[in-house]
Amino acid sequence: MNIRKMWGIALILAGVVLGAVALAGIVGRGGSGIGERSAPSAPASPTSAATATPSPSASPSPAPSPSIEPAETPERFFARLSAALRSGRPAFPFARLHPFVFDRYLRADCRAYFGGLEVPGYDVEVLRTGETGSFRWETDGLRRTIPSATTVRIRVTEDGDTFTETDTHLVLRGGRYLFLSDCGTPKEAAR
Repeated sequence: MNIRKMWGIALILAGVVLGAVALAGIVGRGGSGIGERSAPSAPASPTSAATATPSPSASPSPAPSPSIEPAETPERFFARLSAALRSGRPAFPFARLHPFVFDRYLRADCRAYFGGLEVPGYDVEVLRTGETGSFRWETDGLRRTIPSATTVRIRVTEDGDTFTETDTHLVLRGGRYLFLSDCGTPKEAAR
């Protein structure tokens, strides 16, 4: 046999083998091999991996949830209020007055009231937290309905020896409790 024929047969066999390999690859991907073209695949690069769009079958990773601070508890509120009143620090009680207090009393009167208040034996124990609902706030002959006030049963002392149990009302706003107080003489046209 001459060399040309041998090369011809070798090339035919190589073509048949390559054709068989290509057909096996197409069939292995689920195609029929007839009339299909596969898109050329681009080589992976570090930047294409970072900007790749996930396939529809990929489950999205959950978005990180923002850090949400839990709402203040009545116990925590009264612990902070007690500490402020024991040490004569008026900033905390003044900052936690409900806006309705300022509708009834001058800010300067409330600031003066809490500024002069230092009760070394003051302490509050929360006995139970009740329902949240409307509360009718009454001082100095004035009445006003406070929506969404939480009733809190407390045991309070000013001297550390004598205790009184009473109900008080707190309003939760923005995760912090606000309270109602009588700051002295109501301003004119107070509600």
